[in-house]
Order: sequence, then structure tokens, then C-alpha cells
Amino acid sequence: PSVRPRRCRAWLEGGGEREKGTNMAGDVSQLPPQIASLCQILQSCLSPQQEVIKAAEQQLKLLEKTQGQAPNLLQIAVVEGMDMSIRQVAAISFKNLVSRGWGKEGEDNGFIPANDKDIVKQNVLLALVHSPSLVRVQIAECIKSIIYCDYPDKWPTLLEAVFNSIASQDPPKIYAGLYALRMLTRKYEYKSEEDREPLYHVVNHVFPVLIQIFQQLLATENKTLEIVEMLKLCCKIYWSTVYLSVPKLLMQEDHFHAWMNALKVLLEAQVPSDVAPACKEQWWKVKKWVLHILNKLFNKYDMKVKPDEPMYPFAVLFDTHCSCQFLQSIMTMLAGLQQGQYISQRCTNLALQYLTHAMPKKKTYAMM
Repeated sequence: PSVRPRRCRAWLEGGGEREKGTNMAGDVSQLPPQIASLCQILQSCLSPQQEVIKAAEQQLKLLEKTQGQAPNLLQIAVVEGMDMSIRQVAAISFKNLVSRGWGKEGEDNGFIPANDKDIVKQNVLLALVHSPSLVRVQIAECIKSIIYCDYPDKWPTLLEAVFNSIASQDPPKIYAGLYALRMLTRKYEYKSEEDREPLYHVVNHVFPVLIQIFQQLLATENKTLEIVEMLKLCCKIYWSTVYLSVPKLLMQEDHFHAWMNALKVLLEAQVPSDVAPACKEQWWKVKKWVLHILNKLFNKYDMKVKPDEPMYPFAVLFDTHCSCQFLQSIMTMLAGLQQGQYISQRCTNLALQYLTHAMPKKKTYAMM
């Protein structure tokens, strides 16, 4: 195919190695032979003829263990100007290769060469930054797989890369950093206490800037779909972090109040009526995650926690400053149903769960 791709920004911004003399400006004939040949194979995967597709898939299978295959697929997937269908096939092939060849957590059994893995890890976050949605979803899945397998021991530079992305003030980079942080925290969501030390290191290093980004996103007047999606990521990051226990940093009063105030603002925010259906749907997903968090905190860390238990200070804070305040917000939201306002069914169910948790407690029952 004739294409005029611009250089892959990831490789230009301090990322992985490339073949000497690589010139990404021009058609496939001007690309390095290995890349050009791979583009032709990917193009064949789009053929209307089944025998051509089958032959191309067999060629990709044969190339899986070849040095450079994983970085080359990633590079093709993110090159601007390349035919989008080829980029999408490259992204899917890259995802499949990572799934089969990277290895599993705690095991050293992947067949992708170590040098190729290093190049991918140096570039994959920036690849997420510069990818359109059709490609991004595949690369995002790869980031999840690599984090689960390699962090922290085999990917020690990830945390700093996440921090720099979130602190960049560049929305695409912030999104990529938030997504990677979501996968980092999700990895430890169900881990026992003795295995959660890497999570606490993540929290101490990144959460002070994360709450600032969360607050900035909340303060943005024109909340686009992308901003709403980032708000949802912030909520999901917090959810995974506190699912089993609350890190010490988040029990400090300043951090506690900052997060609870932000969640309250989100819960009470009016879903805009003049936005696309996709944006409205994301708004209700954000509120769903806020309600998930509130139910978890209210039910798990209520005043049944004993004074000698580690979570007691958090339980006192939540009981004193949040249980009634969030109950009032939830009752106001549910009252909107009587006025004909729309509330998603999932949010309605979660709001009613909060009321159920509130009924046995004297202080909250009195408000009802």
C-alpha cells in the first residue's frame, strides 16, 4: 500500500531504538525492509480472500519469535499517516503477541526477546498518548498485561513515567498516566497485606499529584467526554487502592478531606443535558463508581471498627464528616426521581444500598 507516515513520536521522544537510517517519511518502499515487509503482511490480513488472510496470519505466527517483531508492530500501530486499517491490524497483532509471548506474573517463560520487551516498555505509554481510539484500546490491554507481569521488578521506571505523565498538564499524557496508574492499583486490589507494599509506594509517590489533577478536572467548566473518562479513571484508581485497606497517606486528614470533597462534588454534579449520549453515559458511570466507593467505605469502615484496629482513625473520620453528608446527597439525588429526573438504574440500586447501610445506624437513620 502507498502511505505517507510521519515518524512515530514515541521513538523520537527518548524511547526505544530504531534501525539506523530509518526514514518514516514516504511510502512503504522507503521504510526499513523489515517494517515494509511487515506492512505488506498486515495489508494481506485485510484481503477479501480467505486464503490470503490465512497465509498472512501464518506468516505473522512464524515471525512471532523474530527479534524486533513486537516493537515493529507497536511502531506501525502508532505511526501517523499510515492507513488506519493497517494500524488497527498491527495493534491487534501486537496485543495477541504480548498476550502469548510476554509471560505470566511471577514466571520467566515468555518468548519475546528481552531487548524487545525493553523497547516496548520504553515506548508503550507514549504509544497510548498518540493513538486514536481504534488503536488505543488494543495498546491499553497490552499495558495491563505488561504491568501485571513485570511491575515492579522488571519495570522499575514505570512509576516515574506515570508520575511525569499525570503531572504534564497535557490531557493525552494525563489520560495515559491515569490509565497506567489504574492498572497498577488494580494489580494490588485483591492482594494480601504482605504483598501490598508496592501499592503503598505508588500511593505515596503519585497520589499527592493525583488529587490535584482530580480537582483540576472537576473545576474544568466544559467537561468533554475525555475529561469525564479521566474523572472515572480517578475514581477507579481510588476504588482499587482502598478496596482491602486504606493506605496511611489516605488516612491523613488533608488527603481524606480532599478525596471525600471531590467525590461529593462528583456525586452532586448535574449531568449536562446538552451533551452527546456517549458523554451522558460516561457521567452515569462516574457516579456509579462514586457510589461504589461510598458503599464500600460506609459498610467496611463504619464505627464497628475497634479502636485498636489500624482502620479506626479512618472510620472515625468517615463517621464524623461523611456518613450523614453523603446520605443527604444521595437522598437529594433519589428525590429527583419523583420530579421526573433520569437516574441510571445502577446508580439507583447503589444509592438504595447506601440507604440500607444507613438504616441500622442511629445517626443516619434519624435523617431518614
